Amino acid sequence: MTLDETDLKIIEELKQNSRATVRELAKRLGQPITTVHNRFRKLKKDGAIQRFTIEPDYEKLGRGVCAFVMAGIDHEKLLGGKEGLEGLKRQLRRFPEVERIYAVTGEIDLVLLVRTASIKELDEFLIRKLRNIHGVQKTVTQIVLEEG
Repeated sequence: MTLDETDLKIIEELKQNSRATVRELAKRLGQPITTVHNRFRKLKKDGAIQRFTIEPDYEKLGRGVCAFVMAGIDHEKLLGGKEGLEGLKRQLRRFPEVERIYAVTGEIDLVLLVRTASIKELDEFLIRKLRNIHGVQKTVTQIVLEEG
């Protein structure tokens, strides 16, 4: 699938406001409504646009503390389990604090995007939950000071 400038502009506009109507998009892009409508449908059909979402205010949701937790994995311990790394990731996804999981290269194996209500809750998650998971060897945490 090859995207042209119009396709990319539609995607950029939708990243700013996923609730924008085709009429609004056409007006902003200076394109006919039918052109934008057809492009939009094709982008969805081809998978370039996969879903529409919201941007929550995490403070109001009681999840104002955001942190990146880098986890080093003991792969030998994981090999002893029947599901390995995929099983570990499934286990991590069960924690409500874990918003996203990234498998990365380098000395660290996984980066977790974690959201909690407080630093104390983050500490409890790290000590009582994450570090007790079979295969998690070490963690390094960076607290986000500002998002945007």
